[in-house]
Amino acid sequence: MLLESVTLKGRKVCLAKQDKVTKGSNVVTVIMGNNGSGKSNLFQNICFSFIKSKYKTDFHYDLNNFSNTPREEDFEELNFINNNGSFLISKQKQPFFQRYQILPNEYIYSVISYYPFKKVKVINESVEGETGEFLSDLHLRELKEHSQKTIFKKNLQLIDSVDLELPSKILAVTGSPYDKFPFLERRSSLKLPLPYVYLGTRSGDMAGSRFKKSYLSKKFDQLGASFIKLLLKPKHEYFDFSQVFEYLNIDNAFTLNLTLSERFRIEEVDKSKILEMVKSIKFFKDKDHFELELEKKNENLAEQLVEALEYVLSGKKLQSHFFEPVEISCNIDLANKAKNKKFLSALELLSEFDLIELSDVQFKKRNSNEEFLLSEASSGELSLLFTMSSIAGEIENNSLILIDEPELSLHPRWQLGFLDLLQNTFSNYKDCHFIIATHSPNLISSISKHNSFIVNLGLTEPRLMLSEDYHNRSSDFQLAKVFESPGNSNEYLIKLAINIFAKVKVNKAFDEQDFQNLEFMNSIRESLPEKDSVIELIEMLNEVYQKYGRN
Repeated sequence: MLLESVTLKGRKVCLAKQDKVTKGSNVVTVIMGNNGSGKSNLFQNICFSFIKSKYKTDFHYDLNNFSNTPREEDFEELNFINNNGSFLISKQKQPFFQRYQILPNEYIYSVISYYPFKKVKVINESVEGETGEFLSDLHLRELKEHSQKTIFKKNLQLIDSVDLELPSKILAVTGSPYDKFPFLERRSSLKLPLPYVYLGTRSGDMAGSRFKKSYLSKKFDQLGASFIKLLLKPKHEYFDFSQVFEYLNIDNAFTLNLTLSERFRIEEVDKSKILEMVKSIKFFKDKDHFELELEKKNENLAEQLVEALEYVLSGKKLQSHFFEPVEISCNIDLANKAKNKKFLSALELLSEFDLIELSDVQFKKRNSNEEFLLSEASSGELSLLFTMSSIAGEIENNSLILIDEPELSLHPRWQLGFLDLLQNTFSNYKDCHFIIATHSPNLISSISKHNSFIVNLGLTEPRLMLSEDYHNRSSDFQLAKVFESPGNSNEYLIKLAINIFAKVKVNKAFDEQDFQNLEFMNSIRESLPEKDSVIELIEMLNEVYQKYGRN
């Protein structure tokens, strides 16, 4: 999977070049730009164009049940490579021509409209009055329907939406409570199937709900489910997540502390009552009922839920109190294969239907064996764990992974190590495209030299840059060359000026490279703070250039 470009409101954003990518490799694209430059809008449109393509022909699904959706008029087209095919999702751009013939007098009314369909040209009009007004209104209604159509192509040939080969997974990953990714309202009549997976915290809590879960509670549930999914992956999909723990100085062995729902009652653990209990819990948490109605048709579900509850509760003394929580511990060691997959499978099923929640995780530090709880971890530790574990629980080959501002709460040293950790952790997977929106020069400076790209959305015409020119360069270099926000006394610019002075002193002239560097410094001068010493250096360089000129 390689997402090559997206066009929004006539502005094309190139995200990768196929001829610069090694076949089978994972690709990283880092997107940067000022606040308001369109990073969130870009992610919104990428996600929603795939969602619409997947579900538009299924009568079960109403796209109005999604929140955080982009304006429909913004999107124009999206190009991607998958399974050696080149695919296009695009708005209808063909001219819209209508010819109305009014019998018995055979009056003709002909009109045409060209993309973006904002103007209508009348070609032939031989009707007047109410008939003409009616035909004009009819054409405008049909034109609106025509302009909202989406077309699909594979290798330049038109195809149906069902023949579109989407990424195996589209993961929307964020640690921010203010993200702009589309998500499904919990009270909708819609169950979100794959491949789109929203891995944020905004999944539809109703405004003003008395039982709205906290940000951390949601992330805790997400983390517990991710660890369980990770350990249940088939052998050929398993990978070494322990390097994330090593990076965080956490021991591979830890304990998940889980609790059954506080609305759980022991007398309801039978097939005749279990689904009603789940429905009650989902209502209590403002969650969707419709998916449960569909599941009721599955005669095995009630039996599976009862078996899972009985298995995880075996040997426990339970009370019949309505609000009595039931605690369960699950010991995990990432350095070893899961020994009891039946237990983990039972936990996964119970988690899916909200019968079990993660209350905390008990960790140990590697170097000291000091125990600590997840709830006691630093914001940086939580951020990194949530991001990596969310991806780990869902990723497959040919996935598209969108990560919004992963540097939040991370120390600069961890920002520098983020991309290496991401790529090394998921290196067993193939043909995945990671697209990361960031404001961190540290993250950009650590980008890999190969199979990686940088996109500057802050320019009028977004620019795609090869990573090899920015790999392992200093933060001041990134601030000046990539972000075009050099800040005070930028050391890269000072060094650049000194080098030019030294060369011109010897050569008595500016060579081509000196001249290009001077042009760059002049172009960025307006971005420098007032009275910055670098401004004086630039003025002096211009005086020297006036004296010596170019070779």
